[in-house]
Amino acid sequence: MNDKCVVVQCPVMSRRVVVGRSTKGASRQRRSLINGEILSLRQLLPVSDCTRQRLSQLQTMSLACIFIRKYQLLGASSSECLFIRTVRIG
Repeated sequence: MNDKCVVVQCPVMSRRVVVGRSTKGASRQRRSLINGEILSLRQLLPVSDCTRQRLSQLQTMSLACIFIRKYQLLGASSSECLFIRTVRIG
């Protein structure tokens, strides 16, 4: 790293982020972090492994949002049952 780069701990993503890199490098790093977080999110979804492998990034985020909304509205036990019934991919 050169003198203009600063390493900052990002509390949201629990990762270190280097501030001050070139735009191209920063974009690549940001994209890499986003892809990693989406993969982690995909593993948390209550769907079969077969379905999980076919999910796009947009579908992953959409299903996660649906699950969170149902969880907030109905509570943990009924939300999980309804979520599994509503998932139809392909």
